Amino acid sequence: MHRSGFISQVSSGIFSFLPIGWRSIEKIKNIIREEMNNSGALEINMPLFNHLIFGEIPEGWILLYPSSKI
Repeated sequence: MHRSGFISQVSSGIFSFLPIGWRSIEKIKNIIREEMNNSGALEINMPLFNHLIFGEIPEGWILLYPSSKI
């Protein structure tokens, strides 16, 4: 994708979409969204960074939300 001009390297290991790359991503998202709507599925948005790793619940979280014990 870098050689074809869809993304550019910002720093070591960090890339950014260029306008043509972003446009391609949006087109793909719209196709997926349309197919999901046709099948009756729902779209969800999730945070990019999550302090809770699946399966690991911090002790403070258990104190606040006792029903979340595993």
